[in-house]
Amino acid sequence: MALSALGACASPLPPADPGKAWIDMYTITPGRTLMADRLDGKRLDDGRYFQYRPDRADLLPDRALQ
Repeated sequence: MALSALGACASPLPPADPGKAWIDMYTITPGRTLMADRLDGKRLDDGRYFQYRPDRADLLPDRALQ
């Protein structure tokens, strides 16, 4: 599990889809990591970013829905 997480961080980002909004996940707090887990209930392959159609509903963290 730890090795797969390291591999994801070291891999280059794919090209952006011009038809979608690109959302980068990061934090300015040293030693902290912020990663996306799911989009529309589907697990993401790479939590550093995600892309979605701009006409979709608002983006909310899971905690806001609880």
